Amino acid sequence: MPQRFCAQQPAAASTIEALIQKEHPASDALAPFVDLLVADPYARLTQDLSGALLVGQSTIEAVITDHLAFSGNGVDWEIGIGSKDKLPRLMIVHYRGGERPPTFMATFSDWKPGAPVPAATFNAVIPKGAVKIEFKLPVLQQSK
Repeated sequence: MPQRFCAQQPAAASTIEALIQKEHPASDALAPFVDLLVADPYARLTQDLSGALLVGQSTIEAVITDHLAFSGNGVDWEIGIGSKDKLPRLMIVHYRGGERPPTFMATFSDWKPGAPVPAATFNAVIPKGAVKIEFKLPVLQQSK
């Protein structure tokens, strides 16, 4: 049986946005798509842009999307936003230089805006016999 490990850290804030602000105030160094989790993603995503382009429309998982491309300090990114529902469907981030993998991609589907999220969703299920290790964040160069 393979060795299992776990690390836990108490939340440093009571909301996702407050946690993001505290843990990475102006950086997506540890989570490339964290900018989509704040109350005003447009403001955060368009900060420090050097270029933007409406590419056109694309179909992502049978949803017609508006395809946009952006350039910023050390990063290029694209997003597909549902033409009707205005929800993100695809995001591709390409970093120029730095100490990280160059490209990340995420697809978003099965949206249920306003649906309740049970508290149990956030309970960690730690495998039996898992060894607790210290929670440490890697130090990465910021991309923004």
